[in-house]
Amino acid sequence: MTRTESCVPLVQTIGPEESVDNHVTVQDHLLVLGIVNGGVDVPENTVDRGGHAVIRGLCAGGLMNRGEVDVFGMIVGGISGDGQTRVAPDAMVDGVRGRDLGWESAVGPEA
Repeated sequence: MTRTESCVPLVQTIGPEESVDNHVTVQDHLLVLGIVNGGVDVPENTVDRGGHAVIRGLCAGGLMNRGEVDVFGMIVGGISGDGQTRVAPDAMVDGVRGRDLGWESAVGPEA
């Protein structure tokens, strides 16, 4: 079986030293290790695109989730949308620890 380029997921990474002031729309997969000040929009999972984000840094400006998101870092500005959102116990959403939200828990590779 030959893997075509369309099968390779596009992974956007915002590194630990990076800060993005604009709104970010996930093309396929997004890994935030730094800061996104303009918010993040995660589209629905489809055959053509992944719609998955992992937030290990700071997302200020809110998160619109119609796909899948794992939060290990901090979200400021709330989470909206009907996607699947998992929040680690030590993550923060608008100043509230993940363990106090009562949402499904995100599990990292170190678990």
